[in-house]
Amino acid sequence: MLSNQLSLVVRAIMFALFLSSFGCEARGESTSVYIIRGGGGYFPNLGNIVNKNFKSRGLNVIDYRVDQHTKAAGEIIAAHRAGKLSSGVFLVGYSAGGGAAIKIANSLKSAGVSVRLLILIETIRPDLAIPSNVQGCFNLYHAPHAIVGRVRASSSKTRLCNCDAHDDAGFGPEYGHFRIPWVDGVHEMIADEIVNATRGRSPGATLSNRRALNSATPSPEPR
Repeated sequence: MLSNQLSLVVRAIMFALFLSSFGCEARGESTSVYIIRGGGGYFPNLGNIVNKNFKSRGLNVIDYRVDQHTKAAGEIIAAHRAGKLSSGVFLVGYSAGGGAAIKIANSLKSAGVSVRLLILIETIRPDLAIPSNVQGCFNLYHAPHAIVGRVRASSSKTRLCNCDAHDDAGFGPEYGHFRIPWVDGVHEMIADEIVNATRGRSPGATLSNRRALNSATPSPEPR
């Protein structure tokens, strides 16, 4: 009888250790994602996007206007030091918000905080180098375009994926700079990229499933 009880205790301990190896997802915690909107606060349909594509994947979204990048950096640093970002720092920037997200990453570098994944969507400042504290960067752009395009990393250790929305991801050429935020498939891909990063996968891991697409269906615009 005693040996059976000991065996059950040992099994329970081993099972608990097994669950703990999965980190925050096993404990039901969410991963915080910081989104920086484009100029004028432009990021259409963000509320529906969050509810449909992010919350279902356990992603908690905090969004800022492009002019709030200093505030965002300070709050991220504070959350990191308080031990609230166990999954890492995840940044998403659209349009002018992409350049602001890079500035935030630089501020985090000065504070000794690394960025697990930086996602750039149609970034207007592709000339800004991705700082060395960024572990992975997924850059989605729509070519040809005069003000957006490929980005470069300042460190060879940063895992960088430059993704042409049409040629690499299979989204239709009709979805340009202002239409990209309406494409539901874009946000599904972004959410999947973040989840993949929490599992140790490199940026761009979702592309193999996207190349078969000939076009994407946008969410309906408000009347």
